[in-house]
Amino acid sequence: MTGYGSTGPDSHCKGYDTTTQAMSGLMSVTGQPGGPPTKAGTPIADTIAASFALSGILAALYHRESTGLGQFVDISMVDTLFSSLFDDPIDCFEELGLNFQQGNRLVRFSPFNTYKTKDSWIVICCGTDEMWKKLCKTIDRLDLSKEKNWSRMDWRVAHNDKVDDLISSWTSKFSTKSALKILENEDIVASPVQDINDLLNWNHLKYREMINDVEHPQLGKLTGIKAAGFPIKFSDAETGYKGPALPSGTNNNQIFGELIGLKEKDLKELRDKNII
Repeated sequence: MTGYGSTGPDSHCKGYDTTTQAMSGLMSVTGQPGGPPTKAGTPIADTIAASFALSGILAALYHRESTGLGQFVDISMVDTLFSSLFDDPIDCFEELGLNFQQGNRLVRFSPFNTYKTKDSWIVICCGTDEMWKKLCKTIDRLDLSKEKNWSRMDWRVAHNDKVDDLISSWTSKFSTKSALKILENEDIVASPVQDINDLLNWNHLKYREMINDVEHPQLGKLTGIKAAGFPIKFSDAETGYKGPALPSGTNNNQIFGELIGLKEKDLKELRDKNII
C-alpha cells in the first residue's frame, strides 16, 4: 500500500495523504465554487486506501483457500481516491457548463445542500420530484410543486441558485431543531450538521459503541480522551478493541523467529541496526 502503487512511471514518488488528494484530482473538486483547492477534512486517502487493502487481503485469502496460491495485493492511494472521484462524470462538467467545485451540492439533484437556520446549519436533500412536492407543501409553496418549471428536477438543477434561495429563506425562520421536526414529520430527508460535541453526546453513537475510552499500554485508561469504536458489526461475533495498542515490536520474536525462522543472532543484528 503506497501513494502511487508498485507499478507505473510514478510508482517511485513519495507522498502524504494531502499530496495524493491533490494528485488524484480530489482537491480540484472540493470546496466552494471559485475557492482555492481544498483537501477533505480528514486524511481520507489513508483511510479509504486501508479499506481497499482490507478487501484485497480478504479476496487474496479466499483465492488461497480456493487454489492454494497466494497473491501480491497492490494498493495505490491515488487509485482509490480517483475511483471514488470518477463516480461522477466530472470529465463532462466543463462541456455542461458546471463548476468543478460544487461545495455541498450534488449536481444531479436540487435542492441538495446545506442551509442556514437561526442557530446553525441543516442539510436538506430531495432526490425525486415526489420529495420536492412534499417539501413544497412543508414550506407552504404548493404552487411550485405544479408549476411547469419548478416541478421538474432538470429545471431545478439548472436554476439551483433560485432553489437554494427559496429553501434558505424558509430555514432562516426556524431553529435547526424546529426545522428538523417539521421536515421529519413530512418524511423529508434532512439532518443537522453536527460538530464533535454533538457527536460525543449522540445517544445513537453511544448505543452503537462507537465512542470509546482511550487506553495506553503503560498508563491505562486516559481520562477525558475518546476514540472511535470499531465500525463493523456482526450478528454472531464480537468486534471492538479488547485492550490497548501493543508497543512496537511486541510480536517480533513470534513473527521473525517462529514464523519466518530467523535465528536469535539474526534478530539481534536487525535490532542493533534499528531495522526492527
